[in-house]
Amino acid sequence: MAPEKTAKRHLVLGGAGFIGSHLCDALLARGDAVVAFDDMSTGRASNLEHLAGRRAWTATTARLGAPIEGAFSFVEGDVRDPTRLGWNGAHFLHGDFDVVWNLACPASPPAYQRDPVGTLMTCVVGTKNALDLASRPYGQSAWKGKPAGVVGISVGAPGTSMAQQHLRNVLAYLD
Repeated sequence: MAPEKTAKRHLVLGGAGFIGSHLCDALLARGDAVVAFDDMSTGRASNLEHLAGRRAWTATTARLGAPIEGAFSFVEGDVRDPTRLGWNGAHFLHGDFDVVWNLACPASPPAYQRDPVGTLMTCVVGTKNALDLASRPYGQSAWKGKPAGVVGISVGAPGTSMAQQHLRNVLAYLD
């Protein structure tokens, strides 16, 4: 008999974006618990609205022994603000994470050219804050990287073949 699979707890930064929302879907389909974290600057609520009816996951329900398999929550916040990720945000509300996925960054040229300094700060400060959260001593979080947009490669508009390829590349990190 195969060993019983334990649901992993994932934090998906940039979870309302095209790639992030599809990653949330894939993780939930595996039975894992997911918190999507996004400032909604380029992410869309419509990318996550089909998940609204799922059981919510909080640190309190997890501590009380409630199953977290397939649970989903959304936290609106900016990765540049460490309090929204840590003691006053995603970690405080949901407890430890097994995996932190950092997809938080405008990926299309018009989006990142509107605020180049903000984009740079999201990539640098946001990544530092996410790494701080992933390396906290009370969890053994794994770290997953960023999409190609961070290194200056346009991922294209959602639904284009280039965006689909980047989505496939991110989903290849599962297991």
